[in-house]
Amino acid sequence: MLVVGLGNPGKEYANSRHNVGYIVLEQIALYNNLSFSKSTKYKSDIAKILLLGKKIIFIKPLTYMNLSGTAVCLIKDFYKLQNYDIIVIHDDIDLPLGIVKLKVGGGSGGHNGLKSISSAIGESYLRIKIGIGRPLSEHLSVASYVLSDFLVAELTVLYSIARKIAENFELAVQKQFSEFMFKIKN
Repeated sequence: MLVVGLGNPGKEYANSRHNVGYIVLEQIALYNNLSFSKSTKYKSDIAKILLLGKKIIFIKPLTYMNLSGTAVCLIKDFYKLQNYDIIVIHDDIDLPLGIVKLKVGGGSGGHNGLKSISSAIGESYLRIKIGIGRPLSEHLSVASYVLSDFLVAELTVLYSIARKIAENFELAVQKQFSEFMFKIKN
């Protein structure tokens, strides 16, 4: 199984709204005592674990958001994975802050990371969508908004959700998605 956390590399993006996928993967790694190492071969920071008898590969693509599909495709091809073995965790501007939804397939919703992945491997993979809300000011572009840092209060909400995802991730691995979502929402 491959779990992809979308984001942009570099300290300047560490707390940006677009780095929700990275933030969640870091919480999963912390919960499971994993550490990421840089892989030039896969153009990603990568961590691996054997969980419930399944090999799970976690990646944070280092290609920047718009080229995430390159890293995903490299690993998918090397490990001969199917799209149903792939989970992508990403920000969603159309969901309120902290709301989590699961979806298989569909369009990108304007998300360049999803566009890149779908272009590389097709659209039929599981997405864990995490709401970041829309900009409050109509003068702030979507691009500027997603690259801006979360406010402290927003980070508190995000880390609470990320911890719940980490604590219950085994349910997602077992494809017990209804129970996974129930645990995250409660």
